[in-house]
Amino acid sequence: MIDAVLLNLIAAPLNLVAFGNSGILCAASNYTVLSGNAISHGVNYSCSPTGAGYLIYFLLGLVYFTLMWSTGATVGQRALNIRLADASTNQPLSLSKSLVRYFGFCLSLIPFAIGLIWAGFDARKRGWHDKMANSVALRGRSG
Repeated sequence: MIDAVLLNLIAAPLNLVAFGNSGILCAASNYTVLSGNAISHGVNYSCSPTGAGYLIYFLLGLVYFTLMWSTGATVGQRALNIRLADASTNQPLSLSKSLVRYFGFCLSLIPFAIGLIWAGFDARKRGWHDKMANSVALRGRSG
């Protein structure tokens, strides 16, 4: 959540400048429900990301996560005393492995986030993105 808040603090203004909205469009629509002899009226309020909004979030996430993971952890992970490492060497991830991990993370979200849920059942708590990049999340500081 910490990383999501940080990304939103940057992405929303970028979307506003680039596309004239925050990357999320909200709309209200009136509705009427007929049930037996009763009639009820209301307003349905919904928000959804725009295509351009997805692009900004994807690119911003690409830069943020790839750079932060290659230095050991994101701001949110550091706050929780979690670090990322190469699963074979326990050294920080290279930039290329961080990039693979980000694309793997995005792919892991597509089928109902099953690639992330997978970590709950894996012996080393590694999701699909960790397996793709041969990475592991560890508690505590390096060294």
